Amino acid sequence: MNLSKSICPSTCNRSQRGVALVVTLILLSVITFLAVAFLFLARREKGASSQGVAQLTAKRMNETGTERAIAETVSHITATRNPFNYELRVSTNYVNTLGFASGVGSLTNVNFFYPNGNPVWQNPNDFETLVGNLYYSPRPPVFITTNKGFPADFRYYWDLNRNGLYDTNGLWAVIGFNPGNPPFYYDTNGNQVANYDPANSLKYFFKGDPEFVGILQHPDRPHSSSNLFVGRFAWALVPSGKTMDVNYIHNQSRQANQAVVSAPEGFSRNMGVGTWELNLGAFLSDLNTNYWGDYVYQIANPNQPAGGYAMLDAWRMLQYRYDAANGIGTRAISQVLPAGAGGLRTDLIDDFGSGFPLFTNVAPPAFSPDNGPDRTVGPWHWPGDDNPNHLFTTQDFFDANKIRNLQPLIGGDRGFGYRLQSSGLGISSYDRYTYYRMLEQLGTDSAPEPTGKMHLNYVNVDAAGKTVVDAQTNFVPWQALQFFTNALDRILAATYDNADTNVVLFNVHAPLSFTNIPVWVSNRFVYTAGLHR
Repeated sequence: MNLSKSICPSTCNRSQRGVALVVTLILLSVITFLAVAFLFLARREKGASSQGVAQLTAKRMNETGTERAIAETVSHITATRNPFNYELRVSTNYVNTLGFASGVGSLTNVNFFYPNGNPVWQNPNDFETLVGNLYYSPRPPVFITTNKGFPADFRYYWDLNRNGLYDTNGLWAVIGFNPGNPPFYYDTNGNQVANYDPANSLKYFFKGDPEFVGILQHPDRPHSSSNLFVGRFAWALVPSGKTMDVNYIHNQSRQANQAVVSAPEGFSRNMGVGTWELNLGAFLSDLNTNYWGDYVYQIANPNQPAGGYAMLDAWRMLQYRYDAANGIGTRAISQVLPAGAGGLRTDLIDDFGSGFPLFTNVAPPAFSPDNGPDRTVGPWHWPGDDNPNHLFTTQDFFDANKIRNLQPLIGGDRGFGYRLQSSGLGISSYDRYTYYRMLEQLGTDSAPEPTGKMHLNYVNVDAAGKTVVDAQTNFVPWQALQFFTNALDRILAATYDNADTNVVLFNVHAPLSFTNIPVWVSNRFVYTAGLHR
């Protein structure tokens, strides 16, 4: 079609035809621009939509993993009827430990390896049978190529300890190791044996790498070409109520200015006043003596410097927590608790854990440890203050930018993270599971302090006996009668809080309290030995 002719008849002059041509070109350029813009926007919206779907899927997998972790923990508590029966738990998927049986289409015939250790995926027919059996907490066959020239990795676990190996879960034989010799096993009497004997081997329930659990489009049916995996999750549950929080243990109380210490011998423990007197170095030494066994600490001899990698690594964590690179550290207690810090000078308690004087018997020291010199003001730093920096996850233990030495590493030492990672490469079960033993005892979170409790040392209630939050930081000592009446009232209320039960026991249809202690009711002596206690 000739647009110029349709716009301008043959009687038009050349200038009019030229204008028509220019208008036509402009319209074509506009149409082309709009088409390109539309394609660009459509592609961008498609990408945004795909990204949104991926984010939503990840969110749903995260929620599913969280609920699965809660359900498994609660079911364990319910089954044992013990509210404190919870510990480190990791996600696991189902595999038959006997290996895959060729040609068997059973939902329990799930293992990616034959009994002889060869991979099932090398046999297409058996692999097709295997994936059709995936149903119970399935292990999706995810293969990832990370290095050119190497076979794809079967990523069915979350390598939390970063050793590049799969650390299995469940009941397995305990393996030992002698340098220069093959690994050995232990029999049930604890003796070393050269070969594994299933009937007479020492076994332990190991907790290792979290395993990925797949989610099917239709979870009520096995995996198939019409029932694909939509995602997977893995989780590790570390109970903060049963682990030490690494952010609130250890100290440098032997030095006045903890922010500028340059050696790891500043730790001290005396009366056990606060969590900062927990010895992180001793914990590391007990965790694995093969890597932190050179621990040195003598509280009876304050002039003997602490030593060994255990105390060195504990000190490095403090260096990061105190932000020692910038010379910040913790504050003086007069800055943290200005209302009551003065009372520490005369309370005969070592509130810093400095060890001067050392508490060795039941008698209080002859003088107050914090009054000579006055530790309530600068340059003394109170170890109970919140730290400028925190470790927020146990993966921070591998971060050399956080747990580091401010000085160059000496004598081939490569730091805490390197030792922790290297231990996971060990052949023995003791070395291999070092990280996961640590997770059972050491974390980066704390359970909140329960509200409503009486403080043992200082008044934290009002005249009516109600708890006043943080009132104990005024360091006002209890009067004997005040402490006794408040403690008794709380014990009675907690023990005899059911009015219906109290009718049977005391013929009193009301909760007991300090002002309601039944002794003689309806011509009957009801004051019991249990109530008296």
